[in-house]
Order: sequence, then C-alpha cells, then structure tokens
Amino acid sequence: MLEKIKFDEQELEVKRVDTLYGFLPNKVYNTPISMKENFASAVKNKEALWIPSFNDQKLFTPKVAEDNLCHGFSCEANPFNPFETPLVTDFFGVEWMFEASCNGSIENPANPPRLDTMEGWEKELTVPDPDKWDWEGSGEENKGYLSDGYFNSMWQFNGLFERVRSLLGFVNALTAMIDEDEKPHIHAFLEQMTEYYKKIIRNATRVYDIDLLFFHDDWGTQRAPFMNPETTREMIKPYLKQIVDCAHENGLLFQMHSCGCNRGNVEIMIECGVDIYAPQANANEVDKMYEDFGDQIMLGITPEINAHASEMEVQEFCKRFVDHFAKDFKTRPIYTEDAFFMEFPPTLRENLYRYSREALS
Repeated sequence: MLEKIKFDEQELEVKRVDTLYGFLPNKVYNTPISMKENFASAVKNKEALWIPSFNDQKLFTPKVAEDNLCHGFSCEANPFNPFETPLVTDFFGVEWMFEASCNGSIENPANPPRLDTMEGWEKELTVPDPDKWDWEGSGEENKGYLSDGYFNSMWQFNGLFERVRSLLGFVNALTAMIDEDEKPHIHAFLEQMTEYYKKIIRNATRVYDIDLLFFHDDWGTQRAPFMNPETTREMIKPYLKQIVDCAHENGLLFQMHSCGCNRGNVEIMIECGVDIYAPQANANEVDKMYEDFGDQIMLGITPEINAHASEMEVQEFCKRFVDHFAKDFKTRPIYTEDAFFMEFPPTLRENLYRYSREALS
C-alpha cells in the first residue's frame, strides 16, 4: 500500500532542471516520493500520489545496442551524436538516414530493400549475439545516468514487424505476412529475433537499474491497422508474448509503442501481457479505448489543449482532466502523454501535478 501524503505547495519548488533527450529542459519538483516510486506504484498497484507524466520516465537507449545508433536516438551518459554521423548501417546491412526535422531515422530511400523475399534469409543475414557485447562497460558508464529518481525506460527500436519491414520494404513486408509461401520463413526469422531481444533483456537487467522495456513496433496507419488482427495474432503475437514474458521474468514492466489506429490490436497487446500502451491521440478514439480497455492495460493519455491557452484555460482544463481520470484511478490508472515532441502550455505539467496530487491524496 502506498502511504497517502497530503499535498503541500512546497512540493512545487523546483529542485533542479534536467536536460532530457539532449535538448528538453525538465523541471524536477520537490515530490514526497521519487518519480520512479510513483510511476511503478501506478502500474503495479493502481495507486499513485500524482498522475504520472511521460517526463517522469527517463529514456535510455544505450550505445551498446547498435539499433540505437541507427535510429539516431542515443540517450545515455555519453550519447552518440547523429548530426555528426547521419548515415549508419545496421548489422543486417540496412543503411539508416537521420532526418533532423523529425529527430529520427528512416531506411535510406536511395537504397533498394535489403531482401526481395524472406526465403533464404539465413544465407544473407546473421543475427548478432548480444551476449558478446560489452554490457559491463556500459553498465558502469551509465550508473549515474540511471540513478537520479526517474522511472527508467529502456527503449528497443525495430520490433518484430518493423524488423521485417526494414528488410523487405513496406509493401513487400505486408504482402509477405499473408503469403503462405513466405510465412514459414518469417516465422523462422522472428524466432531468432525473439531470442535476440530476450538476450538484450537478460543482459540489460543484469547491469542497469531499469524499470521498463519500451518496445517499438508500429502496427497501424492513421485510419486502420496495417494487418487484419488475426494476421497479427498469427505472425506477431507468439513472439511478442515471449518477449513480454521475458521482460516480466527479469523484473521489468513492458510498454508497447505502436503508432497508428490500433483499436483492433489493443486486445492483442493485452493477450500478450503488455502493461502500458499510449495510443496515438489523433488516430484513435482514446476515450472509448479507455472505457473498453483501461482496466486491463495502463494507457498514456495525451492532454489535448492548445499550446497557447491562457493560464486560466490551463487550470480549468487540468481540473476537468484530473476529475475525469482520477475518480477511477484505482481501476483504470493512466499516465499523461505530455511527451517531449509535443507542444503544450508551459504550466500544464505543474497544474496537472497540483490537481492530481490533491485528487489522489
């Protein structure tokens, strides 16, 4: 049980201002418990002193895992600088190009797909062995980075479908998922990739103080999922469930990152044991998803407010938002998806903290 502590205005004193993701200033308040303790309790026990924020998480993408270099999103004690090296080739020979305008990377469009078909992939590709990476060195290097009270979230880019897509190209990857001749080869490939992800989990939890695996695998367009949910159940679910189970067995919570319209896929995430999912606000009926699934999976809810709202409008919005979500927090906990790449009024987080502290105390 989480001890209830009455809100005190002194909690809003700023202890320090950190820089997250290499550029985002983040105020750290004088909270009665750490961000790590509050976020973990919200997920595990459905109890919190305030509604957690995305910025209570500390994103961690260690360089020891090469995929993080390919995505130009290295957040650790001594991060890789993608502006200095905008082109990086991964261990499968796919060249990734950093695009500064979106602060991320895509497969270099100037190059053809790495494979035409998944048949014979094992002759072309060698799945790396994470057991051979320098985890001890990375663990020692990142002790300070992971010890300042945040809920530490290690990201894994290039999930199951994304991995196939990066090799075949988008259209060929979707076609292969329903092609009876291609399916056995995709299954064989994803079996090996699942072991790869599991080795990363086992090594990471051995050397890092991390709380969550944040697993990237986009499954939807703006209007609908890429695939029929039954195809996702057949081709993706068996492997995702193994990865989720491995995370849980090694003491991690599991968050699914999946852009696009995913109403038809949330049930699959739940079947796999996923703990947290933040639906893309402009592609999903988030309130309906909250009503239907909020008691089975913790959702990240985007506060939909104009970035230029007045202070009075911000306060009124935050009161309504907290009133709506705090009343059922013990059965449907959420966190606020006020992420670094979105624009919000400057006092939004302070007001959400104050009103949710009062409501949950």
